Amino acid sequence: MSRPNITLQSLVARTPEVVGSRIEDRMALMSIRNGAYYGMDPVGSRVWELIAQPIRVSDVCESLLGEFEVERSKCEEQVLAFLLQLADAELLVVGDEQARVTSK
Repeated sequence: MSRPNITLQSLVARTPEVVGSRIEDRMALMSIRNGAYYGMDPVGSRVWELIAQPIRVSDVCESLLGEFEVERSKCEEQVLAFLLQLADAELLVVGDEQARVTSK
C-alpha cells in the first residue's frame, strides 16, 4: 500500500477493521487486518475518537486547539505526522478510499 498524501483538507476516518478499548485516558487498539496491537496517549486517543466518522484534518486540528494548549502550527504538524503513522499501520482511510470502504 502506498503512503497517502494527507493535507489539512484531506478527509480521514479510521478503518473498520480495528477494535479498541479505552483505559483511563488512553486507547488500546487491535488491528484485525494485521493482528497488531497499538497504544495511544491521551492526545492520540482524542484524535482516534474524532476520526470515528469521516472528518477533515483541519476540523480535527480545530477541535484539538479548543481542548489542548498548543500552537496551531505545532498542532497541525503533529496531527499530520500522527495520521501518516496511522495510515502506515493501515488504521486510517484517506479521501477517495472512503467510498471504497463505505461501499463494502
